[in-house]
This record gives sequence, C-alpha cells and structure tokens, in this order.
Amino acid sequence: MPACQDPFPVTMVTRTPVAANSHGMKVRSRSIARDTKISGADRESVDSAVPRPVHFPADAPHGLERPGCRWAGGGAVRRLGCLALCALALGSALGAQRPVVVELFTSLACSDCPPADALLGRVRAQRSDVLALDLHVTYWNDSSWSDPYSLPGADELQNEYAALRHESQVYTPEAVVDGQQPFVGSDSRAMAAAIEQARARIAAGAAVPMTVRDGPGGVRVLIGSGRGAGTAWLFGYDPTRTTAVHGGENTGATISEVNVVRSITRLGDWRGRRLELHARAPAGTRFAVVLQSVDGAILAAAAG
Repeated sequence: MPACQDPFPVTMVTRTPVAANSHGMKVRSRSIARDTKISGADRESVDSAVPRPVHFPADAPHGLERPGCRWAGGGAVRRLGCLALCALALGSALGAQRPVVVELFTSLACSDCPPADALLGRVRAQRSDVLALDLHVTYWNDSSWSDPYSLPGADELQNEYAALRHESQVYTPEAVVDGQQPFVGSDSRAMAAAIEQARARIAAGAAVPMTVRDGPGGVRVLIGSGRGAGTAWLFGYDPTRTTAVHGGENTGATISEVNVVRSITRLGDWRGRRLELHARAPAGTRFAVVLQSVDGAILAAAAG
C-alpha cells in the first residue's frame, strides 16, 4: 500500500527526549491473573482515588511484543514496521443512531502514549459520530510520581476486556472500539478500520434507545426497551486537559489530551425493559453514559 500523508498533524505534545531503544520507543505493561475478571456488579464506583504503586518484573514474556506499546514488566520490543499515518475515513452524512465508543487506555508516564493521545484528539475533532474516552491506568504510577488522572476503575475495565479475550496481559497504549476491537492505540489505520466496522454493525443491528439529561438534581438516564441485557456506566470527563509531567518517562513534557475520564460509576443493570436511572453529577465537566453487555459489546451510548 503506498504511503499517504497524515492530514491530522500532531501538534498536541511538547516533550524533552527520554531514554529509548534503537527504535525510538520503550515498552511496558502489566500481567494480570486469570481470575481478575471483574463482573459488572463488582466494579466499584470511582469518583477519586489515590493510586498505589505497582512493581513489575524485569522483562516482558517472549512472544508478546507489539509495535508502539508497552507490556507489563518492561523490556524493549521490536517494531514490526514503520507505522503508516493515513487519513481517517470521514463518516457518511447519514451518521449512526448512536456514537461509536473509542476507549484509550493510557498514562502520562508512558512515552509511547502521547502519539495515541494525539490520535484520539484527531479522531474527536474529525468524527462527530465517535464518543472518545481517555482512560488513565494506575500501573505506571510509582512512589515518586503518579498520573493525576489515573483511576483504579480504568485498570478494572482494561482487565475485564483482557479476561474476555482470555489474555493475561494488559498494555498501554491500548484502544478498544465499541468494546470489541482492541489494538495498539497509536495505529491510525486500525483505528479508522475499527470505527467503520463498528458503524456498520450499528447500522445493521437493532438500536437500544437511550437519552441522558443533566439538571440541578444530577444525571437522569432513560433506556428504552430492546433485545439483550447490559450494565449502564456513567463516565465523567474533562473535554481537554494540558498537563506538565513531573515523573515517569515523559518527565519535562507538556501533554494535551481530550475527553480525560475523571470518574467511572456503575448506574445499574438493564434487562431489556424500559429503565430510568438517576445519579449525582460525576467528577468532570462533561459526562457520557454507556450501556454495555456482558461480552463487552456496546448496546447504547450518549453524551450529556
């Protein structure tokens, strides 16, 4: 495939050089136990948290290398090929009944994450049919510095996705589109393809109607009747954040991000019948509600 010019220039990150391997990247991730799948009923509401340091083994397992990502335990990985930056296909004028949900698991301490954060920003700017959620994990934190946006709830959500795929590793940056398609979060071609595939599924499937309202009494969610079952989650987020990084591999950098999640709250379970839910206004200046089935698939999504 011939190379094509990225129409979304990366202007979001100003950073000083950090130690890197011969490919200009470093890789780190975390192993998770096989029994760490978190059920919807057990995932805690997280409005704020003090992250705890996580220690990693010296090297990632062999055979787990991915381009532009970090596996738990550290160790350099081979770059499989130069990442081609291609234009994200614009959505059709008709649009989808609900937005495609794009979740990015990231950390301000991870030197491979700023390109993925920048790509998420370009996706949000170019795709009105996408709900982007920037989820900061805690396992990059250490005793010297912690990512101020890291949430244990983000760890739990990423662990649950890994358990659904019968995988024992999580990494950053990881993107998951519509709860079903995981890939390295800086891969623009994979991002564009996954969004278009999700749009096709949405168009072909039966929609679950959902509306959200914000008022003096908090958040009100109305979910209509439909097929299936799932759990409703409330994400509070800030549309933009620019942060001076004082630790980790991005020390000295100033990083701008979009839709940074500040809180994750379980609202309740939907069983195919009309349901009304209420919650306090979450941390963050904006919010979104996602209805997700037990297999990870997104059934409905709306931003407030």
